[in-house]
Amino acid sequence: MAVCAIGDNFVQLKPLMKIMMRNLSLLFASCLLLCACGPAGHDLSKSEALALLKENKVVPAYYFTDISTADESVARKPQMDTLEAAGLVSVNRHPTLNDIGKPLVFLTAAGRKDSVSSPASAEKTERRLRVADMRIKEVSDLKKSVEGNNEFIDVTFVVEYTNISLFHILEKGDFNKPSILIRRFGYSDGKWALIDE
Repeated sequence: MAVCAIGDNFVQLKPLMKIMMRNLSLLFASCLLLCACGPAGHDLSKSEALALLKENKVVPAYYFTDISTADESVARKPQMDTLEAAGLVSVNRHPTLNDIGKPLVFLTAAGRKDSVSSPASAEKTERRLRVADMRIKEVSDLKKSVEGNNEFIDVTFVVEYTNISLFHILEKGDFNKPSILIRRFGYSDGKWALIDE
């Protein structure tokens, strides 16, 4: 039957046009829905990211340094003079052959306040010392990415240091300035999870 705008033929085309318009509308709505709810549809706010960082204990409670108290090179560091003058350590500067393998650096009572290793006998030569307390100041940026069917978000956050101990001189870096760190989370099983790197 030929398309004609005269008489009954035009009337028969109206239902067909309605069906075509409805199908086009459904197709358009489906495309919008797929774009909105596709793999990049799982948002994460900065406050949620901060809660995830704290929940996963991304930042420890303190920044520490490890020293070997029996290592002669540690005992000879110039920083030990400063720590000794401050009353945090005492150093055996004249070891004998009998002192091999024994501690040369001893923590005083004041220095033991910043010792975070478990209490042990005096022969223990490895000591973990608290340099500063750490806390997340803020989440500064969230960067989302999609790789195949996997969705990721890189969380950039600022860590500040407080209660800085004098043991910070054993480490490089300025603990008076905040650090900027990045951790990656992946979306799976309906939630965001920390990706170990």
